[in-house]
Amino acid sequence: MDEDTNEAFTIIEEAIDNFHNGYSDQRPYVETIRQLYLEDYENLKAKLESID
Repeated sequence: MDEDTNEAFTIIEEAIDNFHNGYSDQRPYVETIRQLYLEDYENLKAKLESID
């Protein structure tokens, strides 16, 4: 992986950990078009892994 892909992969791993730790629920509930779900993070992670 190149440096940018490696950095993106690290950020996604951190985002998944934060999601599992409940950090996505620390604001008043507002459904937004930009809201990310665990499936979104996992799909992006899989795409990054396939770039290799």
